[in-house]
Amino acid sequence: MTGQRGRKKRDVADLKFSGGRFEGKGYPLDGIDELQKYQRLVVEVAKQIWWAKHPDRLRLPARFDERVRLRLTSIREGSVVPTLEREAAIALPGMADLLDLSIAYIDEAFTRIVADLEMPTDASDETKKLLKGFGGSLRAKEEAVFRAHSATPIRYDQKKRKAFLSSLGEPEAAQGTLIGKIRMLDAGNEFTIEDGLGRKVHGAFSTAAIFDDLLHVLTRKDDADLIWLDCQYVLDQDEAVKKILDVRQAGLFAKSDNEWAQRLAKIATYRRGWLDGEGEPADLAALEAALSILNSVSEQSLAKPSIFAEEDGGVRLEWLTSVSHSVLSVNNDAVFSAYHLNVATGEESDADAVVGAEAALNFIHGYISA
Repeated sequence: MTGQRGRKKRDVADLKFSGGRFEGKGYPLDGIDELQKYQRLVVEVAKQIWWAKHPDRLRLPARFDERVRLRLTSIREGSVVPTLEREAAIALPGMADLLDLSIAYIDEAFTRIVADLEMPTDASDETKKLLKGFGGSLRAKEEAVFRAHSATPIRYDQKKRKAFLSSLGEPEAAQGTLIGKIRMLDAGNEFTIEDGLGRKVHGAFSTAAIFDDLLHVLTRKDDADLIWLDCQYVLDQDEAVKKILDVRQAGLFAKSDNEWAQRLAKIATYRRGWLDGEGEPADLAALEAALSILNSVSEQSLAKPSIFAEEDGGVRLEWLTSVSHSVLSVNNDAVFSAYHLNVATGEESDADAVVGAEAALNFIHGYISA
């Protein structure tokens, strides 16, 4: 909060992220979603507080959302510490600084959630919805830390979130990639997709633009009848996708008669925790990069690899024979690492950051001839 040692005067949110993607330099772009969720939560709680103080008013003050908006101005070291500053101080009758009050409420809310797995009793329905949604994209070993620089930091990760949602009797909502065939599309807002294991999953979408995207990929089924969805879903008791709640993006993946696409579609069914409680869902960038390599393997009549999911959401291609062991692993930034071992001599070759499918295949090409 403001006034803490080393923090700028205009800093208001004492929030940081640590572990996993947040251990590198800068802020990972696929983690921006949590900052957006936090911003929506700050605005909603500010509205809740203001209405409680002004029950006789018919509307919010002019430009209310803008005046409670946070702005990301820099990223500090120390895991990932976003500098979230106020847009402008709020001076409303009887509410000297509504933004600070909102952030303090959120900190207390997560204190209660972490300690007792309970919602604040006075939270509005919309606030409850946003509290439940925060942290949905955090991966294993990642956490959001409220009051990060205080003597009593509040640590929130996927395990605590799962326990919290379970205590409310609600399934956990998660964000990820699905690959499959569209079996039904309704102009209202519903569709059905058949996933990589042949299971039919019913879903919905909230915007007309998504209907246009789904209709577009359907009309191009001769090019590729397998599509990918970036979507929010809930899981059943077996950790399989039970229902798709909404779709953010959709696009073409491959023809379903492509043997590699079929195997990658199965990997796309792996949900968070698939590896003894650990393991991230496969990332779309990694799946597409792996497919590019595999298609080249077929086109050049090279030896076929085994395909495995990686714990971090990547894909591993492995060629193992009696004389050599060759591996290509692609991460969620579509960057490959390559490794080769000559079993007879023990000679090893490796590369940690190979960019592009062509360069990756060139590294491994001499070791995997048919």
